[in-house]
Amino acid sequence: MNKYPIYKSSNIPWIGGVPEHWEMRYLSQICKEQLMRNTGNIETNVLSLSHGKIIQKKKVTISNFTVEK
Repeated sequence: MNKYPIYKSSNIPWIGGVPEHWEMRYLSQICKEQLMRNTGNIETNVLSLSHGKIIQKKKVTISNFTVEK
């Protein structure tokens, strides 16, 4: 991978230097949250976060969830 000629500090220790021409922006400035509702319970795929790992649940029972009114 080619290196950039000039780097500047990112002021974030774990990132280190970034190419000088890069702009620093918050993620919220370039992305928009998408809220998609499971209307009609079409999607049956349920994910769970456990100790930093994403787990896919195999069987879903509707009694575990609160229905939005």
